[in-house]
Amino acid sequence: MANFFTPKKRQNKQVFQCQLNDLDSHGQGVGRWQQRAVFVAGGLPGETVQVQAMVPSKGPIKAQLKNISKASEFRQVAPCQHYHQCGGCQLQHLQADQQIQYKQQALQRMLAKVGVTIDHWASAIHSPSDLGYRSKARLALDVRGRVKLGFRHQERQTIVPIQQCPVLAEPLQPLIKPLQELLKQLASASDVGHIELHLSGQQPAVWLHRQGAWSQPERQLIEQWCQQHEVRLLTQDSELSYHLGQFDVTIYYCRSHFIQSNRQVNEQMVAQAVSWLEMTGSETVLDLFCGAGNFSLPLATKAKKVVGVEGVAAMVTQAHSNAERNQLTNAEFYQADLSQRLDLQPWWQPVDIIVLDPARAGAQAVVEQLPHCRASKVLYISCNPTTLVRDSAILQRHGYQAEKAGVMDMFPHTHHLESMILFSKN
Repeated sequence: MANFFTPKKRQNKQVFQCQLNDLDSHGQGVGRWQQRAVFVAGGLPGETVQVQAMVPSKGPIKAQLKNISKASEFRQVAPCQHYHQCGGCQLQHLQADQQIQYKQQALQRMLAKVGVTIDHWASAIHSPSDLGYRSKARLALDVRGRVKLGFRHQERQTIVPIQQCPVLAEPLQPLIKPLQELLKQLASASDVGHIELHLSGQQPAVWLHRQGAWSQPERQLIEQWCQQHEVRLLTQDSELSYHLGQFDVTIYYCRSHFIQSNRQVNEQMVAQAVSWLEMTGSETVLDLFCGAGNFSLPLATKAKKVVGVEGVAAMVTQAHSNAERNQLTNAEFYQADLSQRLDLQPWWQPVDIIVLDPARAGAQAVVEQLPHCRASKVLYISCNPTTLVRDSAILQRHGYQAEKAGVMDMFPHTHHLESMILFSKN
C-alpha cells in the first residue's frame, strides 16, 4: 500500500513591528501589517509592538507579543501575580474603566456590520469593584506529585497552581491555600475531579466533586476543616440563595444551576430590564430561558402575569418553588425544548412582552418564529455578542426595531460581555 506524504502547513514565524489601533471582542489588540489583519493577545490600541507570527503564512495573523515599543496610556500592571499564565482573565493589563468602553465599541461595530442601528445607548453598568466580584469559582485539581489547585493555563491544557485570585469575592479568597493543605491529607484526593467555591449568603461554601463516598476518617477531616475555617460544606443538591433587594425577591438555586457570579451587576441588570419595559401592571410577559426566575420573579412584581419557560426541568421546579416562597402567585413556569415550534406548546398565548436570556448559543430558533408575534416589545439579554448580533438582525427582519441598548461589566478583566437590547414593534 502506498504511503502519501502530507507536508505540514508552513508556519510564518517572522518577527515584525506593527501599530495596534483597536481591540476585538476577544480582548486582542488589532493592527495591520502588509495588508493583513494582525491579532495580538496582550496588546492595546495606540501601542507600537514587536510581535511574532504564530499561524500559517496566509490570511489573518495571530501573533505573540514580544516587546512594546510604545505603550498605551491606559496600560497597567496586572493586579494578579498569575495573570500571564492563568486563562481566567484576559484584560488585567488594561485599566478597568477602559475595558467596558472597548467592549461596547466592539459590539457596536458588530451590530453595524449587519445593519442593526441602535437609537440610544444607555450608560454602561459598571461593577462596583473590578476585584472581589466573583461569588463562585471552579478550581481544577492535579494531585500527581505535588498538589496543584488552580485554573487552566491560557495556552496549554495544564493547571496553573494559584496562591490567590483577586477577582474572587473576599470571603472566598483566603480558602485556596488551606484547601491545598486539606487535599494533601486526603488519601483519596486523586478521586476529586474539581472543587467549587460559592458564596452562600455571605458565608463561604465549598463542594468537592468526586466519584463515590468519602471514607469516615476523610469525611471527619473535611468537616473539621470546614468548621475551623467557618465554611459550609455543600452536597450535590445543596441549596444556596441570593437576594434582589430592589424587588424584595430571594432566588434559591442548587449549586449545579447556572447563576450570574457578579451579584451586584446582576441586580443592576435586572433593575434596568424592569425599568426599560415600563410596565403598568396590565402586561403579560413571556420569559424564555428563564432559569430559576432571575428575571421572571422581579418582573412578576410589576406585571399582571409572567410565564417562564426553561429547558432544564430541575430549574423549572426551582422556579416554581421560588415563586411560592416569594408569594408571587402571578408567575407560572414550564419546561420545554425552545428549539422546537413555540405555537404548539400548551403555554403559548398572546403576550405583550417577550424576554430572552439564552445561553451562549443564542435564541435563533425562537426569534425565527416571531414574525407574526403580537408582542410589542422583545428584551434580549446576551452573554455572547456574536449570537446577539445574529439574532438582532433576524428580529429586525421581522419588524422589530432596536430601541435602546446597554452593556454590563459582569466580568471585569475578561473579554466576556453581558449586553441588553430592547426591541419594539408598532
